[in-house]
Amino acid sequence: MTTQHYTKPTAVFCTGPESGGVDRNGVEYPEWYVFAGDDEAEPVGKSYTCRTFEGAVSLARNMARDRRLPLELDASPA
Repeated sequence: MTTQHYTKPTAVFCTGPESGGVDRNGVEYPEWYVFAGDDEAEPVGKSYTCRTFEGAVSLARNMARDRRLPLELDASPA
């Protein structure tokens, strides 16, 4: 029998911007990431990708409030 180890999240992290790729016009676009993470800021579960800084911050605040976890805002506007 295989045992899965679940790491409990310690905070909600909002990071970015990072390069999200290039659109069809050849313009590079930024992306921000929001996730519940462990002590080493590694995602525990699903990681969400946002196309705007404001959207990422809003999502991160809501997740932190809903999950009763501190918010680690390591993101900045593009």
